Amino acid sequence: MGENAPLVYVVSLNWNGRAYLADFCDTILRQDYSNYKVVIVDNASDDDSTIFLRERYPDIEIIRNEKNLGYAAGNNVGLEHAYSRGAQYFLVINNDTVVPFDTISRLVEIALVDPRIGFVTGKVFFHGNGNMLQTAGKIDKFWRATVVNVGQNEEDKGQYDRQRDFDYLDDVFWLVKRDVYEQLGGYDPEFFLYWEETDWCARAKGKGYRLVYTPTARIYHKGSLSTGGGSNPKKSYYIRRNGVLFYWRHKTKLVFLLKLLFIIKEILDWRRLAAFIVKRKYGENLAAEWRGFVDGLRYVRVGSFH
Repeated sequence: MGENAPLVYVVSLNWNGRAYLADFCDTILRQDYSNYKVVIVDNASDDDSTIFLRERYPDIEIIRNEKNLGYAAGNNVGLEHAYSRGAQYFLVINNDTVVPFDTISRLVEIALVDPRIGFVTGKVFFHGNGNMLQTAGKIDKFWRATVVNVGQNEEDKGQYDRQRDFDYLDDVFWLVKRDVYEQLGGYDPEFFLYWEETDWCARAKGKGYRLVYTPTARIYHKGSLSTGGGSNPKKSYYIRRNGVLFYWRHKTKLVFLLKLLFIIKEILDWRRLAAFIVKRKYGENLAAEWRGFVDGLRYVRVGSFH
């Protein structure tokens, strides 16, 4: 694209991710795209992340928040910084990733095809696990209590080698058009953690923007660092709480009520309850899910988590 390439700002949030920053920074700084900058927002880490970044990566801009603002508000700090510096696109990307050299180029190439394209993402692979996919997009299956990652835990055999629009996308990495931010703002801080990307997608679709997946862009993801990875009470709480909030905001009252029933059904899944009774497994997660569910209902009643 040369001199006419639109300015892309890479925005990545860090919280105690020192162990993962070298792989991320080394690969994001080796992109073949000609016009991009990188800003890392540190969410009040108590490791030596910012010291490491300043000493080793002088070309990366660093913003340090005085407190942990959560995923949504923390990323918004980086988005506003990039917006104020004239970014035409934002590449929001997790810091626990390894980024192929042509990732930005592939995303921008698709984004420029149609002015209605608001978000572009690609294949997300589990790092260190061959061609095992984490996601290629998201769909909302009616009978489920959450949106579902398309392709999760599937070996990539070319089954997702067609460009397409999805209901929602995962923001492990995605390119966001400046117009989307100008019209809608960024993530809604009410979500704090989880479902924030699905909410942004829903708001963008409501304004006529397309959510596009391309098989030509890919990334390798190491895990969910912000909540410790795997299943844990913090993750369980926010997934249930924010699921209630999302369906309340974006679905009809009838669908919302049905989704509440599906959430209860999933929490009370007999296999998990049996494992808890027999082996005392999942107890903390089950309790966290119930707290999240109840707090979501409280939001519906009073309109705020605060």
